[in-house]
Amino acid sequence: MAFKELNLIQGSKEWLEARRHHLTATEAAHVKSGFTSLYTLIGQKRGVIPLEDISDKPPVKEGKFFEPLVRQELARQLPKLLAEGETDFPQPCCESVEEPFFMASLDGYSAVKNVVIEVKNIFSHAKSNYEDVCRNGLNAAVPLKYGYYYQIQWQLFVTGAPMALLAFHWSPDGETFHPENIRIIKVMRDDKAIAELTELGLKIKAILKQNLEVKPGPGDTVYLSKEVTSSVEPFLDEYRFVDTAYQQAVSTVNTLKKKRSELTDRLSAVLLTGDAVKVVGAGIAISRIERQGGFDVEQMIKDGIISQETAEKYRKASSFSTRITIS
Repeated sequence: MAFKELNLIQGSKEWLEARRHHLTATEAAHVKSGFTSLYTLIGQKRGVIPLEDISDKPPVKEGKFFEPLVRQELARQLPKLLAEGETDFPQPCCESVEEPFFMASLDGYSAVKNVVIEVKNIFSHAKSNYEDVCRNGLNAAVPLKYGYYYQIQWQLFVTGAPMALLAFHWSPDGETFHPENIRIIKVMRDDKAIAELTELGLKIKAILKQNLEVKPGPGDTVYLSKEVTSSVEPFLDEYRFVDTAYQQAVSTVNTLKKKRSELTDRLSAVLLTGDAVKVVGAGIAISRIERQGGFDVEQMIKDGIISQETAEKYRKASSFSTRITIS
């Protein structure tokens, strides 16, 4: 065994705590693929950016339900990968001997053949993703988005294994296990990808150890420190007061606007009859005004009347506004 096995149960509090002090296969893959920015990952490791709880999301719940079933089916189909007395693949939490900061929690592992097992369940409502995987394997959209290839290469580095079996499963109803819908992809060790991941991992380690600054990118959400928040607290209090008064005023205006619209419709129905476009009297004037509709540019592009490039030539410059949400 080329790795140190941590005495942890996946999903436990101890496991979650260990992940905070290691760089995991999923984290490295997400940064490498661009799904997570370096700024966000560092912020999460430092406890500045909260981790999103996705445990109740339907795709995640489906995955937790089907993963052990897929693993058991793989054990049934591939008995030569099991050690004597095993009926299922063990799920070790591994720490790299070469670089202890690197960690990988495996869906399954064959100690007999030194093979990593990774299981991915495709959400039942995403049949097109399953079809894409069947056609394109790791070059399909979802594997590329989440960096599955890099996740496995990280696992291979941490464990020292030469190969992994990546199994995809899809259930049409999200409740029934479908062994016929398992697609297995063999992934061999890629030293070039591992070298790139190692360089990235050591960079992340240095940033955390030396407390280096990481600047946010254009798409990053910036989380303010307690010190910065405290310094603007008087302005936030004033904004809360003004915002409450503003929302009350808006509510009053909307109520009056709705009532005025209703009265306009009633008066128009009574006074603006026939072909009349304007009536005047009793201190009031009522007019029927026709406003032409705008052009449906998207439909024009679909119909081939104009091209996307032509439409873009006449697009006005973007504008920006600032919105504050108070919690």
